Amino acid sequence: MRLFGIIAILAILAGCKSTPMNVCKTYPGHYPANYTYVPDEIKPIVRIEPRYPKKAHENGVTGFAKLSYSVINGTVSNIKIIESSPTGVFDSVSISALQKWKYQDTFKNCVQYPKEYKLETQLDFNL
Repeated sequence: MRLFGIIAILAILAGCKSTPMNVCKTYPGHYPANYTYVPDEIKPIVRIEPRYPKKAHENGVTGFAKLSYSVINGTVSNIKIIESSPTGVFDSVSISALQKWKYQDTFKNCVQYPKEYKLETQLDFNL
């Protein structure tokens, strides 16, 4: 009986490390429905840096790409180049990297809530 109590306490403590968002996903319908996570601003939880284009690196070319995009349910979409310098050199690698970024899902009453965030970022390429 004592072993069962220790196991139960350990299980409870392990659950405390989970954020309510993770609990909502892991145990749908078992978490109190008052959990809401719909912030005004969000930041990436996974950010993949772009690969430096080989020719640009070999030729010592530096520059940037400024992009606009949308995030819904943690996924990036509608990526557009706003401005880049030199034009076209870093565009495709910037878009490829941004497609792999991940953001936290948004929840309202413990149900995934598809709020759209319109964001911009600038990726700089320096040697």
